Order: sequence, then C-alpha cells, then structure tokens
Amino acid sequence: MATLNKEMAYQNADYVIFATPTDYDTQCNSFNTQTVDAVIRDVLLINPDTIIIIKSTVPIDYTKRISSSHQTNNIIFSPEFFT
Repeated sequence: MATLNKEMAYQNADYVIFATPTDYDTQCNSFNTQTVDAVIRDVLLINPDTIIIIKSTVPIDYTKRISSSHQTNNIIFSPEFFT
C-alpha cells in the first residue's frame, strides 16, 4: 500500500528503506544530509524498533555518527548502486 502518511507507513514496519537527495556542495566539500536526518528522526520517533536502511549517498562514517547520536544499532547504509 502506498501512502504519504508517515505514521501509517512507519508504525508497523519491520524495515524502512529510503533514498532522498543529498546534493553535494562543492563549496563546502560536503553532502547535505538534512533530508536523510529528517527521515531517520521521524522513523525513530514513530517506531524505534524498525531497521532503517539508507540508500542515499552519505559521507564516510555518517551511519556510525548518526547511530551513535540516536543511540541505536538499527541504522544500516546500503549504497544506492547496490541491489
């Protein structure tokens, strides 16, 4: 079932797999991970036990840092070019 309602989408999910834009800023030499951060925050608020799989391009060690900041081991990075 498709939905735009994040509560409905996340509340009973075993896994949440997502990819959002992470535009690379050549001036700052960094990726903009705001949309990734927002999805992770929403998922953890609604269903802290679900496994979160990031398919977006993120900086090296991003998953380790974000997992630590949210005190969870449920965040996994799977490069977008892997199937």
